[in-house]
Amino acid sequence: MSAAALAQAAAAIRQIAPVTRYGSVVGVRGGLLEICGLGDAARVGARLRIASGSQDVLVEIAGMEGGRALCAAFSDIAGIATGARALLVGHQAVISPDDNWLGRVIDGLARPVDGRGALSRGAVARVVRGGPPNATARARVGRKIATVYGRSTYSRPSVSANDWDYSPARVSGNRCCCRCWRALLTATSPSSV
Repeated sequence: MSAAALAQAAAAIRQIAPVTRYGSVVGVRGGLLEICGLGDAARVGARLRIASGSQDVLVEIAGMEGGRALCAAFSDIAGIATGARALLVGHQAVISPDDNWLGRVIDGLARPVDGRGALSRGAVARVVRGGPPNATARARVGRKIATVYGRSTYSRPSVSANDWDYSPARVSGNRCCCRCWRALLTATSPSSV
């Protein structure tokens, strides 16, 4: 197959409309929405967009019961009624982080909430609920972080059952009620105090 024919086939494939799956809302119980009509496309973790008046509501399938998808909404569900159309938008939640996200404030759905405009898409899409990276492929832990007290490590003194002091003089007011706490404070406080 020639390069021109391959490019023409790729252009034809891009013109094909993707298959869309729709369901409909059949019940609303508090914050739980029941959607049916998705058939075998409904999977736990999949996301749907439901038309609700002026704004669409994004929901996630949290469970299945009797051929219905039980969904939890990411925002207010006011205005959603039975019969509302639910569009399947994805089987897994993915984000594409970029270095330009550093210093930005985003919500749990990776939407900007700091008023500084849209977020740029990174080159690599990552599954939101994916597993951790391979431990042998991760970078090593960096240098120690200095604490408020100027120490890079913190060790707690050992405590025994005899260290507790519940005498009325110790428990009254805002004073500490055990000797270990006092020892901890003296061990970690700056010497000038």
